[in-house]
Amino acid sequence: MFGFFFVLHLGLRRLDIRIRGNKARPWPLGPSMSTQIRATLPSMMSLAGRRLGLNGPLVATALYSALLLDAALFILLIGRR
Repeated sequence: MFGFFFVLHLGLRRLDIRIRGNKARPWPLGPSMSTQIRATLPSMMSLAGRRLGLNGPLVATALYSALLLDAALFILLIGRR
């Protein structure tokens, strides 16, 4: 889990540097909120899929489908109790 957090944080810091064009903020503050929101947009997911050599729209659709499925299951599990 910590390894995943580390990789995610590094990726967001690099994206923040590319978007803002200057140095990223120090460790405790991390990437800006606008960079974190932009990283989850479907267009950015599609671009990342294309850069990895995959079908970009399919990658974005799969990720957002998984998020919607997880949200629906979460609501159903809460409703049972």
